[in-house]
Amino acid sequence: MNRTILVPIDISDSELTQRVISHVEAEAKIDDAEVSFLTVIPSLPYYASLGLAIPQNYRQWMI
Repeated sequence: MNRTILVPIDISDSELTQRVISHVEAEAKIDDAEVSFLTVIPSLPYYASLGLAIPQNYRQWMI
C-alpha cells in the first residue's frame, strides 16, 4: 500500500525542522512512503519588518 506523509514544518525554527525531518525519514523508510512538506509563509508585513519587502521598482528586474 502506498502512503503519503504530509509534514507541516516551521521554517523559522531550523532545529525543530531538522528533528522532524529525521523522524519522518525513518517513518517513510518503513513502508517506502512518499513525503510532502508544507509550510505557511507569513504575510508581507512580516517580511517588511525584516527588511525583505518588495522594492518599488521590482518590475525592472522581471523578465
